Parts: sequence; structure tokens; C-alpha cells
Amino acid sequence: MWVVVVLAAASGPVLAARVGRVAVADSLQLAEVVVRFYSGAIKEATFLDVDVYAVAIYLEDGTTPSDKVLSSDQVKAVELTFLRDVRKEKLASAWVQDLKASCPDSCDALVAAASLLAEKLPDIREGDRVTYHLHRGWVDVFVNETSLGVLVDSRGSLSVLSAFVGEEAPNKLRKELLGEAN
Repeated sequence: MWVVVVLAAASGPVLAARVGRVAVADSLQLAEVVVRFYSGAIKEATFLDVDVYAVAIYLEDGTTPSDKVLSSDQVKAVELTFLRDVRKEKLASAWVQDLKASCPDSCDALVAAASLLAEKLPDIREGDRVTYHLHRGWVDVFVNETSLGVLVDSRGSLSVLSAFVGEEAPNKLRKELLGEAN
């Protein structure tokens, strides 16, 4: 899966929340909108139970009920902080597969654009952050505050967020991020 690194406010992020052992910002400045920390969880490799990254979800309205997170049209962000090194080929492949699996309709154009963007991914090192800025109609993708580019597609934001909290997301991760009982 991929994520976009978020640009923090000029004074830098205030680290107020924790996701596992990772300190995350309590809010992020996305262009003209501030998004606030909503929830977080640790993504583990499926069969090895190895921690891969901490995922933090940010919403424009931090009081959104969990059953409305996907359907709301507010600005959102998803930030991944990697807990281990990941080769760019593996990350690119996982990102495109997850996006394809979580897209609500036939998303050939979105997947093709994501595949081109995925080619720009660097090797990820422990501590690196990948952040998605999820806007109405486009997704801006960052790695360590450097923009990789933009996915312009009305289904992009929904598809990226669905990879973490949608029906196709890993069940444990989705439940933790939405605050549901296991």
C-alpha cells in the first residue's frame, strides 16, 4: 500500500498522538485545510505478524462517525510511517494491487495512472513516511514531504482510503482504524 507524506504547518507538526511506538502529528495542514488525527493502527505482514508500518488517518471533521468515514466528501489524509525497510518494487506492486482491489468500479484509468506514479517510488527505509492527501477528485502522494505526483480521478480518494478501511482492507486493520470491536 502507499501513502502520501503530508506537509505540516510552517512551524512543524505537533506530535501529540501515538500509533504503536510511532509519534504522529495531531493535525496536518493540506493546502488550505487542516485535517486532524482520527485514528491509527499498526499494519502487520499477514503470515509473519511483522510490523510493517503505522497508519494514521486524518479527517477534516474529527468527529465523523466511523460508519461515515468512507462516504464523507471531506478532505482526508492517510500517513504511513514505515517500521522496516521496504524495496520500491514490493511497495509499488502492493500499492497498485491494493488500489485495484479497493476501487468501487472498473478503474483501469486510475490503476494505469497509479502504476506510472508507483514507478517513482524510492526504496523505503525505516522511519520514512508516505502520505496521501485525499481531496475531492484527486490524490496527492508524498514520500518524506516530496510530492511524487497527483492521481486525478473522482474515485482515487475513495479507493486509497478503502484500501485501509473498506471491505477489501485487512479485517484487523479496518476494525482498529474504525474503532470497531474485534
